[in-house]
Parts: sequence; C-alpha cells; structure tokens
Amino acid sequence: MMASDSGVRRTSAGSRLIPWLVLPIALLLLPIALVRGALRGLHAATLYARVWSRHAKWIVFVTSDSPKWKEHVETRILPLLPVGAVVVNRSKPWSKASLEGRVFRHFGGQHDYCPIGLVFERGKRVRTFRFFRAFQQAQQGDASALEDTQAAFEAAVGRAAHESPTMRRQR
Repeated sequence: MMASDSGVRRTSAGSRLIPWLVLPIALLLLPIALVRGALRGLHAATLYARVWSRHAKWIVFVTSDSPKWKEHVETRILPLLPVGAVVVNRSKPWSKASLEGRVFRHFGGQHDYCPIGLVFERGKRVRTFRFFRAFQQAQQGDASALEDTQAAFEAAVGRAAHESPTMRRQR
C-alpha cells in the first residue's frame, strides 16, 4: 500500500524566493514613480506659469458630450466662464500632450474626472470641482450636490473674472 501525500503541500525553493526578490524591486520602483509624478506636476505648473502668468487665475473645464450633463454644462456652466478659460471636450479630438491635456491628466486624477473644473490661482493650490457624482445624484432626484458644486465653482470663476481684466468675458 502506498502512502498518500494528501494534505501535504510541497513548495520549491524558487517559490519561497520570489517574494524576497519582488519586495526589493518594488521598493526601488516606488520612489521612482513618486518622483515621476511630482516632476509631471511641476512640469505642468511650470508650463502654466509661463503661458498664463499674465492672468491672476486660469480656468480649465473638461467635459464630454454625455447626454447626462451636456445640456446642463452648455447652458449653465460654460456661459459663466470668462474669456481665456480653456474648455476641453473629451468627446472631440484633443491632445494629451498639450498643456491643457497634461494639466487635466495630472490634476483630474483617475476617478470622477469628467466633468471637472480646475481653477489655478497664483500662489495658491489648484481648486478642483468634480461634477461627476453630483450629476449622478441629480439623476437620482437629489440635485443638492450639483447645486453646491456649481455654486462653489461659480464663486471661484466669478472671482477670477473680477480679479483678472484680461479674462473677463466680452459681451
């Protein structure tokens, strides 16, 4: 009669060695990834400062042609934007390599990034206004989040229009 190996798990020396090889490699790559992200943000900020430094504020609004928000964005948000504000429509061709594309990709992040409003002020942190979840809640019958987000964005944009004469919308 043969002895059964049931319940006994044999592991090779190689499978025990893999975690010890992966961990140091991951620890070496983590700082590189963090530095790369910081450099991308610094590069976008430097480009912003060089190109739009004549403005007290610079505004980027990113949207798409989604039927969930297209009409609202076109009638209630875009008319608020001052001259000089940049609008990126992700449903139409746009360049990820452009300044607007780099700024959007860096500050927009990986979640709830469209529609989004970005307000840059000299010497201050970038203000990010994410409309995605607010539109979702409005579709479910609760428009309060959308109203709050839009009011905060309008206040930031309104200050930008009044503080920077070169960005005032011409009527």
